[in-house]
Amino acid sequence: MSLMNMHKRFTTRGEAGDTLVEVLLATVLLSVVLAGAYTLSNRASRINQQAFERTQISNFMQEQVELARAARDSYNAHNPATQPWNNIISRAQNNVPDLGTGCNDLSTVAATRSNEFHINQDQTVTNGIEIINGLYRVWTEVERGTDSDYWDIHVFGCWEAYGPNPTNITSVVLRLADPS
Repeated sequence: MSLMNMHKRFTTRGEAGDTLVEVLLATVLLSVVLAGAYTLSNRASRINQQAFERTQISNFMQEQVELARAARDSYNAHNPATQPWNNIISRAQNNVPDLGTGCNDLSTVAATRSNEFHINQDQTVTNGIEIINGLYRVWTEVERGTDSDYWDIHVFGCWEAYGPNPTNITSVVLRLADPS
């Protein structure tokens, strides 16, 4: 029996259209799987970017916390005029305003704050909000504690985020005992 005859013997008339339907079903199934993989990949990329942004702002804010702590730890009561700690506490407020909606418009965030500053690496203090990489805004404010034994160092951060929330805000408070 020849190969052609075997093929004719096992092929019936109704089977010729099944191949086209099977190809279409396989194409649809492959499309659904690829669309799902694309969606998951896109979501993972967005989550990764958001995590990166939060890590960046956390690092910038942690730097301000550590510089404030270092300034307090280096305080010397015998020479108060040259101390970085005095530069920080001289900006103290009775009540630091909440971050609230102050970051909704990042171009005008400074207008909503009353006494913002930034601590530099050399522990000098600069008035205003530091803009980092054109994306992140970080600043510090200080408040005298109610019983005068401590100072609250408020560090705030805003950034223009990737994804559905265009602006993100965060803050941290460091309570330091008064060194004097």
